[in-house]
Order: sequence, then C-alpha cells, then structure tokens
Amino acid sequence: MGDMWSRVLERDREHQRKALESFVKRLPEGPNLTVSQNIVMFTGLSSSENLTQHFNQRKSEAGDSAVVWLKSLVDKLGGFTSAPKLAGLGALAATVLIDTMSATSSSDAMKDALRCVFAEEKASEVWDQIDECLKRCVMHINDDGELKNDISRIERQLSAALTKLKTSMLRDGHMSSQALKAWVNGAAFHVQMLIHLVRLGGIQTCDPAERLLSAYLSDLDRLFKKHKEMIEGKCRMGGIAAHGAVMLRYLQDEDSEKHNMDINGCYYTYFEAYYNHRYSRQKCEIKHYFSDVRQNLQTLVQQRGSFKVDREEADPSEEKHHMEKYATGEHVNTKPLLCAKGHFHHGCSSHVCNPKHSEQHKSESELRMLNMDSRILCSFYSEMACGRKDFLYLSFRQRSWSSL
Repeated sequence: MGDMWSRVLERDREHQRKALESFVKRLPEGPNLTVSQNIVMFTGLSSSENLTQHFNQRKSEAGDSAVVWLKSLVDKLGGFTSAPKLAGLGALAATVLIDTMSATSSSDAMKDALRCVFAEEKASEVWDQIDECLKRCVMHINDDGELKNDISRIERQLSAALTKLKTSMLRDGHMSSQALKAWVNGAAFHVQMLIHLVRLGGIQTCDPAERLLSAYLSDLDRLFKKHKEMIEGKCRMGGIAAHGAVMLRYLQDEDSEKHNMDINGCYYTYFEAYYNHRYSRQKCEIKHYFSDVRQNLQTLVQQRGSFKVDREEADPSEEKHHMEKYATGEHVNTKPLLCAKGHFHHGCSSHVCNPKHSEQHKSESELRMLNMDSRILCSFYSEMACGRKDFLYLSFRQRSWSSL
C-alpha cells in the first residue's frame, strides 16, 4: 500500500514538473533590463575594433556622399592612430559623433538607442549627465586637461543622479522596470567614466572603480528584491469555474496578460518560475557584466584606442587636385600636348603621333594654347565628376577632336 501511494505521489510530481516546464516555455521574454549592447561593445576590450567596424559600415551606407562628412571627422579624430582617449568611453563618444555626422538614414541611431534606455521620467537627470559627458568627450578630445576636468565634474553629478534614482525606487515607491533599466545602464556608464579617468591619468589607481563596482553589485541585489516585490504585487491568480468546479487557472502578470497554469498548480511556485524566467536570469547577466569589468579592470585601464581615417579620401580639395593631375597629365614629369590630330601626348613638342602626319603638327605656340584650353575643360569636368578620376583620365587620353 505504501509503495503504491509513493508511486502515485511520484506520478503527480512528474506531472506537475512537466506542467511547470510547459508553462515556462510559453512565457514571453520580459522587458530588457540588461546593460545596453552599445555600452558593452564600445567600452569593452574590443572597443577599437567595434569603432572601426561601425565607421566602415556608416561610410559604406553613405556611399559617394561620405566625403561630405569625412573631412570634418578627420579634423576631429583623424590625427590619432593610437591613443588612450579613443579607448572605452572615448570609442563610444566617437561612435556617437560618427552617427551624428554621417548622412545616412540611420544617422544618430546610436544616441537615440541610448536615449531610449533612459526614457523613464525619473531617469531624465541620469541621461542628461551621460549626454553631456559624451558631448564633452568629443569637444575636448584634443585637450587632455579639459577632458579630465569635464569627466571628473560630470562623474560626480552622475553619481548623485544615480543615488537619487536608486532612492526613489527603494524608499519612495517608484520602482518600475524602466527605472531599474535606467539605473543599471547609468551605473555601467558611471563605472566606465572612472575607468576612463584612470586611463587618462586623472585618477592614479583603479581603487575607486573597484570599490564602485562592489557597491553596485550589492545595490543590484537590493534593487531586484524590490523589483520582485513590485511585480508580485501586480500579479494575481485567476480562474474560470463552471457548475461549482474550477475549470481553468491562470497567472495574470503585471501587464494584465494571462498565462494558463495547471489546474492543481501552486500559484507561488508558478510565480517564482514566472519571475525567474523573465527577470532573475537578467539579474544574473547584469551581475556577470559588472564582475567581468572588475576582473578585467587593469586591462581596460591600459587600453589604447586606435582609429584612422584616410585624409586623401576625406579631403575633397585634394581629391580634386588628383583628378586634375590625372586629367592634364601632371602626374608625370612631361607636359600633355595635343597634336594636330587632336590626340594627347606626353613628351616634347617634337613627338609625332603618326609619321605620316608629322607635317600636320601645329606650331609650338598653337599647341600651348590648345593645352591651356584642355586644362580649363579638365577643371570643368573635375567639378562634375565628383571623384571619378579614373574616368577623367581615360576620357582625356582617348578623346580626339576632328578639328581644332
């Protein structure tokens, strides 16, 4: 009898386990509370590589119009090949600058994505400080003293804004998924500011950054505990009854969506599974991010960012100069001359296009005049061709005029 009862209980537990697994599989993903991928990618160990890849993508999207903004980008960033200021937070700021300058349909996409993270009204002050920091990183990229002063000042203001946001969630009853996401990303950015200050020599050791990481890891536990209480307060169990018997049970979530439960299932068991699936896994991912940053702190501090823009490619006037040189033949040491048959030649005026027509050559003064006219025409075509120097060169090499 005892064995039979044990088998019944075991079958019931197996049924409940499978029903709970089925419940979890049907759950949608929760709102994203993790650190923005833009912060992860452009402030991490591969920040320089990701910056270069992002630049090449924007340049490819812009096509021929890229020359419009490349020169301005060169003026601001092109002088650096390897510099600490272009690593980590500097790479993120450069990425935002590239998006702002590039004339593509996705222009400013990076900054818009970051701004959306801080859409919560209570987080507006946090975003204001982050936005100001990114702007100052670009403004004073050539002035280490001003850059360090700006980051130090904004770091203190961001720290105060994050403390205010945390207090509003823990004590003032303003906990929400949007506010928690804003705090998580603001904290990640704050840590990167301290790392960048050490990188630039504004702080001499990593101790402040390491202590801040420990504090934020502790804050995460408190904030997610409060978040769970908030979610649990909004969820409830409901059911449908017929003829005095319960026919269906469901868990109604914080957004009033209904998720069917096993009719004999325990609500608290299902709620735990619900919260773990949608939120606790994200908490683990966030803690893993902060732990990774702490583990790689010395490597991050020693990073030197690298970024290079081809000045010739970015300078329209230089491009025009090259086109004119190709078109007029100034890329060689001899002067291009037009013979009587209207063909270009490189060499002295005695060069003969065809032995049969040598007597038809114009005088040297006439050739100089024609050569001058051809250069004027080359200049005109250079303005219209917009970078097609090979086309111009071939066109003038192959072009012939039937009469002079």
